[in-house]
Amino acid sequence: MNKNYLNIIIHSEFIDKIHYGLTLATASKALDHNVIIFFSMKSIYSLTIINENLGWTNLRTENGIDASLFDQSLKDKNIICFEELLKICTELDIKFMVCEMGMKFLNLNYSDLRKDIPYSDGGLVTLLDIPDNSNSRLLFI
Repeated sequence: MNKNYLNIIIHSEFIDKIHYGLTLATASKALDHNVIIFFSMKSIYSLTIINENLGWTNLRTENGIDASLFDQSLKDKNIICFEELLKICTELDIKFMVCEMGMKFLNLNYSDLRKDIPYSDGGLVTLLDIPDNSNSRLLFI
């Protein structure tokens, strides 16, 4: 029986959409699917840490709400917050990939990325050309 795969491309710079992409990843993993989250363009900021500042805290929701306020509202409603969700993704062995072109466009280096998240090498071509990925779905956020 073929394994199911879910590839999620997160292109949005909005923290609420990035949070939802991570939530989709954990739900899919709970169904025993292999999951890859591909961060492109400004969504990459959610994975940065520069001068001990977590990049996601500088983002906003689609409605313009500060990321820290959004995160606190999640906690207040007993919904998993961003940091906990990232931790669960790594514990569940959800693969993280970062767009090389996006890194170049944003003038970021791999040294700007968080060290507590393991990243898989490659770019968009790598994501789309994974040999065992024949039974896969692609979501774009």
